[in-house]
Amino acid sequence: THTSGIPNFTSFPNYQKDLSINTYSPEALIKIFADSSLQFKPGEKFSYSNSGYLLLGVIIEKVSGKPYEQILHENILNPLKMNNTGYDHHETILKNRASGYEKNENKFINAGYIDMSVPFSAGALYSTVEDLYLWDQALYNETLLPSKTKDLLFKPYIKAMGASYGYGWAVAKDRFGNTGDSLIVIGHFGGINGFNTSIQRIPSDKNLIVLLNNTGGAPLME
Repeated sequence: THTSGIPNFTSFPNYQKDLSINTYSPEALIKIFADSSLQFKPGEKFSYSNSGYLLLGVIIEKVSGKPYEQILHENILNPLKMNNTGYDHHETILKNRASGYEKNENKFINAGYIDMSVPFSAGALYSTVEDLYLWDQALYNETLLPSKTKDLLFKPYIKAMGASYGYGWAVAKDRFGNTGDSLIVIGHFGGINGFNTSIQRIPSDKNLIVLLNNTGGAPLME
């Protein structure tokens, strides 16, 4: 729920010029923030933390005895036939892989390099709209998770980002179109060098809105 108070290592001053461009093991990354003071008492408030997701990935590896990437394939990607989704390795040639760009005044430039060992379980994935739809629809049945676990996943725990926050999901009531109707929407925004994204689930009719952008910080909220 991003309420641990653990500082977000991607906000550290040396992140862009040093940390993000080098290769690290997850354990080495943890050491970067392990001795830092908590930002606040755990549970006290919300503060988005990539460090928390990194820790979750390491816990998965410790508990399973398998690499995080392998667990993803065995438990999610292979069962759902998400054949165009995976852990992004810079050296691997991927057909139709999109390059990331950033706006620099009135022109676009190539986005800065980031070593994908750094985002690890906080964002080192590639995917497609079609694959994300397969994942979305599986969250309406028990292919991936039993109902009790899904109830925990989507339960609002704390006010955050102009809405409420569950386990990695924002839960809000939003108006759509010109009808003025308010619908429960479960979603999230994301961003990494050269890309920003939005996924919004509408449980009442199982519709899904996915926006994947490769020009940096486009106004996806709008």
